[in-house]
Order: sequence, then C-alpha cells, then structure tokens
Amino acid sequence: MRRLPTGTVTFLFTDVAGSTRLLEELGAEGYAEALGSHRRVIRDALDRHGGIEVDTQGDCAGDRRRAVRDPLSRLPGGRAAQARRIEVVRALAAELTALDDDYGYGGLAAATRAWLAWRDGNLDAVDLEAGRALAGWSHTEGTGPTVFQWTARFPLIAAELERGRTAPAADHAAFLLDASQQPLPEELAAALRDGTLERAVALGRPLGYT
Repeated sequence: MRRLPTGTVTFLFTDVAGSTRLLEELGAEGYAEALGSHRRVIRDALDRHGGIEVDTQGDCAGDRRRAVRDPLSRLPGGRAAQARRIEVVRALAAELTALDDDYGYGGLAAATRAWLAWRDGNLDAVDLEAGRALAGWSHTEGTGPTVFQWTARFPLIAAELERGRTAPAADHAAFLLDASQQPLPEELAAALRDGTLERAVALGRPLGYT
C-alpha cells in the first residue's frame, strides 16, 4: 500500500470551467482529447514540484495521489462503450479501496461502489455503500473527498426516487447545493434547486453522476 504524505500539506484542486459547454462544442472525442491535454499539463507541473496526484473526478483533479474514478469521463457513448467504462470504474474502485483512509478515501471508495450498485439495479447495496461513505466522511468533514459527496448522494437520490420516496431524495439534493460541495453543472444544479429530481437523475446519467 502506498503511503500518503503526512504533516503539513497543501491541497490543490483544479476544474475546467464550462466543461458541459465544451463537451457540446467539441463532441465526445474532441472533449476527451482536450481533457487529456489538461491532465498532462497538471501532471507535468506536479512532477516538477514534487506533488502527488490523488484523484480525478470528471474534469477535476486533486493533488496528492491518483486514486479515484473518472465518472465515465462524463462522456456519452453507446451501450458497449458505457459497459467498458463501468468496468474501468470497477477496477478503479478496487484500487481506491486498497488505499489507507487518512483523508477519507475509504468513503470515496464506498461511494463509488454505491454508484456501481445503482447501475447494477441493487438498491439495497446503494443504501449500504452510500451510508458507509457518508459515515466515513462525518469524521473528516471539510477536507479532501468530502467535497465530492455527490458520489454518494446522487445514487441515493436515484434509489429513493425509484422507491417513490421523494422526501429523503430532496434532502440529499439540498445538501449537494451547499457551498461546501463541488459545484455541479448549472443545468443539473437548476434541476435540484427546482425540485425536479427525476430530471436531475436523467441529466446526471450521461454525465456520470447517476
């Protein structure tokens, strides 16, 4: 198991502004190429300055060590392509599970398993794994992966709607709009604000949120 730095550390988070618009303008292949170039620039800078990449989330990166899934790269594709990407997510979830949990990455691993459970149609496993993620993050609040609680709460929103339970789904949606959380694409955030949660789930699927 690789060890993460200890003592006083600096976290760096990056994000691509307007990524949804870029995806629409460039198309899936063009966006994938642009995102790859973005990540190479970040990784080269980290290598020069002794940084360690922790995580990538869609078009975001966290500096400490590479660990977590890219949620289907937020790219649309056919059924076969989606299936291949899900298998990549499964492999990365296994890698993430093997990390030590100094910074809440055990929670992120559980959230990834919750997302996979939703894609598999296993609602009980969604509850179990997302619950583990949220419980783990309660001990590391405000640091590292806790800003990515959409990884656990979007599967919970989808699962609760599947059961016809809108109240708990709305509670999770409200949390995702909190300023402590990673900003969501505007159309997706608007659906959460408006309470059109079925629409939010539908919008989130091709983007890798649900």
